[in-house]
Amino acid sequence: MKTKYFICLSVVVLLLSGLFQFTQAALVKLDLLSLGCPTTLNRDQSGWTYEFDLGVQFTEIQNVYMDWSGEITAGLVKRNDLLDPYPEDVGLGAQIEKPFDWRYTSIWAGETLYPNPEPFNKISEFIYGSMPWSELYDGQGLIGIAYKEYIILDGYYIEGGTIELSELKLVVDGTIVPEPGMFVLLCIGTSIIKTRKRVRVFKSY
Repeated sequence: MKTKYFICLSVVVLLLSGLFQFTQAALVKLDLLSLGCPTTLNRDQSGWTYEFDLGVQFTEIQNVYMDWSGEITAGLVKRNDLLDPYPEDVGLGAQIEKPFDWRYTSIWAGETLYPNPEPFNKISEFIYGSMPWSELYDGQGLIGIAYKEYIILDGYYIEGGTIELSELKLVVDGTIVPEPGMFVLLCIGTSIIKTRKRVRVFKSY
């Protein structure tokens, strides 16, 4: 009877302590290129969306980022008050959508080195939307990647730019909820060990 009580007590204690000991902060990364995002974005291939599942759940999320690198070639713009067209940055945007909420981040480049591509390699934080990131606590969402051009009131792009991607990862910085299965195995294993030790001590007498 005492053995059963000890086992039950051990399970309860381990489950409670496990919430604090095994819940851990982590950077969860999702490689979007490996999931089918095009490596080239332009006017013809202007965007891509994907419903993701990170495979984990979170108790809290500090920040979400895009870790991306590649090259951006500017477009050409014609303004009404200028005779000659000139190069203008084009953008790479990422947006996370959920019902009643959205987050956005972007990179704009290309003008400086035109007609050569301008390299980029940075980690960009998603902004806007409500805090905290409760809509992503289940690890699931919809992300969109898109080619962007400026809205020019007195002109327009006569030639689009090009974005070449070499790396594209969604990065979530948060505290992961431990898997229930891990707790169960831990508790069972510990209880068995304790029980066997108790039995051995009893038999030794």
